[in-house]
Parts: sequence; C-alpha cells; structure tokens
Amino acid sequence: MEKVDTQTRIKGMDNGAYIFVDLFNDNQVWLNLNVSGANIHTVLNKEQAKDMIAALINIVNAMEE
Repeated sequence: MEKVDTQTRIKGMDNGAYIFVDLFNDNQVWLNLNVSGANIHTVLNKEQAKDMIAALINIVNAMEE
C-alpha cells in the first residue's frame, strides 16, 4: 500500500508563524503551532479533530454573513 502524504503546512499572518497538521500513529491528528520564539503541539483523537473542523467551519461561515 502506498503511503499518502498527510502533512499540511499553513503559513500564518504573523511573520514566522506556521501551523502544521499531520496524521499521528495512524489514528490521531498531530497539531503543531510555531511562532517566533515558541512552539507548541498536541495530539487530537478523531472526535476532537471533527470538533475542531466544525468550529472552524462555524467561524468561517460567520465571517461570510
């Protein structure tokens, strides 16, 4: 089976800010935030990742109203 590239890098609006999202342990989501002078990461399970997606969709939809 061919491995799918799941890593995504999103450049933030602040200089040097990036968000990295990737698959972790085949059933979790790795979320990493890098800004100048700091770095933080967390791992989300599938339900938590779905909650985050729903929250982002809700915010984007509110911006369009």
